[in-house]
Parts: sequence; C-alpha cells; structure tokens
Amino acid sequence: MSKRFSKICVMALAVSSLSLGACTTTTYPVAGMWTQDVRVSVDGKMPAGSKRGEACVTSYLGVFATGDASVEAAAANGGITRVQSVEALINAKIVIGTYCTVVRGS
Repeated sequence: MSKRFSKICVMALAVSSLSLGACTTTTYPVAGMWTQDVRVSVDGKMPAGSKRGEACVTSYLGVFATGDASVEAAAANGGITRVQSVEALINAKIVIGTYCTVVRGS
C-alpha cells in the first residue's frame, strides 16, 4: 500500500468520524454522541390529567429538521385546554432524531 493511499484513507476516516459525531445530538438535558433516549419532566410534578397530547420535530443527519413541538401543538393534538404537566422525549440515533413535547391535562 502506498503512503499516498494510506494518507487518503486516514483523512477519509477522520472526516467521516467528525461528520457522524454531530449528526443528531441535542443538548437538552444531555447529549449522547451515538444514541440518546431521554425522558424529562419540564413542568409539573407528576403526569396529571386524563388527556395526553404529543407534538414532535424530526431531524435528519443533524442537517434538516421539521415539525412543531410546541406546547400549544401538543395540547391541540390531545384536545387539552388546561395543561397540567409537560415532558420532553428525546430519541436520537445516528441518522434520525426526534424531540417530542408531551402534555397532560384536561
């Protein structure tokens, strides 16, 4: 194997490692480099209320993101007029990541 080919391989490996390392991580409340599956209570002591609503955003490769994860969207999706608790669900893999807001209320 030539030195030139070896240098090209090392450069390609370095670039791909750096590229994949930042694909779909989020920073709230923690970040996992390769995978992340976190549930966090944002507001409210315990999940309360008889209704549940959820709204999500999706990220592809950490480059494209789409969706509406607002509390208002989650409440509307669950038919909730009085929000009693809010949770964040974060699930990120190397290629696709989701951030969902879950509300409970009446």
